[in-house]
Amino acid sequence: MDMDEMDFYSLDEQAIKQEIAYKKERLPIEDILFSWVCTPKRLFGEEVLVFGMMIIPSLIVALLVPPTIEDFVVWFGITIVMVLLGLYLRFTEFQPKTYRYELTKVGIRYTIEENVHENFYKFSRAGGKLAAFVSVIAVIFLGPLA
Repeated sequence: MDMDEMDFYSLDEQAIKQEIAYKKERLPIEDILFSWVCTPKRLFGEEVLVFGMMIIPSLIVALLVPPTIEDFVVWFGITIVMVLLGLYLRFTEFQPKTYRYELTKVGIRYTIEENVHENFYKFSRAGGKLAAFVSVIAVIFLGPLA
């Protein structure tokens, strides 16, 4: 290796910091040479996990509790809660994402887009408002210990 190559592969900390600062400064304004988009498929294991979380607790309660009307109401309530929790998990933890990459002369810019339906956000906001309303009512009727 000659001296020019040694300078190119320098491990000088100051030079590395300057190069990183230069690239951070130039990356957002640099022209795009090539771009591509990637949306990975959902994993089968994730779908099975979410489906199992929604169904298995309801089946356990249905098999262990003798069938009466009161127990059916409990089972139905557990089923509804588990389905809602499963859907929440599916749309938050295991949500589909789209990755967008743009190659420039100084590096790669990327963005991550979360593909969640707008109705999920509407439902979440409505649930938050309902929880706040119930909390206020509980404080009014039960006092500060609610």
